[in-house]
Amino acid sequence: MYSTAEIEAEVSNLHKKIADTEAKLRELKLQLQKAQVQYDAARDLEIAYEGGMPQGWQYEIGSILNKHQQASTPSRSSHPLPAADYQRYGRQMIMPEIGLRGQLRLKEAKVLIIGAGGLGCPAAAYLAGAGVGTIGLVDGDVVEVSNLHRQIAHSTSRIGMPKVESAKIYLEALNPCIEYTTYPHHLSPTTALDIIEKDNYTLVLDCTDNPTSRYLISDACVLSRKPLVSA
Repeated sequence: MYSTAEIEAEVSNLHKKIADTEAKLRELKLQLQKAQVQYDAARDLEIAYEGGMPQGWQYEIGSILNKHQQASTPSRSSHPLPAADYQRYGRQMIMPEIGLRGQLRLKEAKVLIIGAGGLGCPAAAYLAGAGVGTIGLVDGDVVEVSNLHRQIAHSTSRIGMPKVESAKIYLEALNPCIEYTTYPHHLSPTTALDIIEKDNYTLVLDCTDNPTSRYLISDACVLSRKPLVSA
């Protein structure tokens, strides 16, 4: 049996949880409304382009953009994505944690992946799919048949090819809208800082499989003050 005070406290706690949940739901609905406005603008542009450009198309497209930009955020002073990006990344942009602002940050990001093997391949695939603007790939190995059961970016037809080039072919087929830079050699003390710091990567992924490389990558990131994720 519960006392009256305990039941009253539980009822009060449930009311608070419901209020908090409703507040979160209102915020999610607002995010969804903003994303829908952005999608509608992109869709209207696609319709405007279908069948060629009719007479007066500049005015029509300008009107479409003005109509949607007035109803959406961020403001016109921001740099919205191309219409095609809304189709490619729309499913993740409806998440309030990403939205248009997050997608723009992904587009501006430069991620260096060191190691194009069992760890680097899936990491590169998901980063490319998400729309990271620039992906760098570092690996000095070539594709071997023993790699293929786990290194998803490589294939039988590319056995003997440098792994970074094989991975680039795979990634370009997945998402041709971003930039890929390849470094077909192993990282060394003389090249580590040049690649990480001078090429201005915003994040480094250590996808190697030996302690020597891991210490080297860690030291280079500390010296260049770049965030490091070790798989």
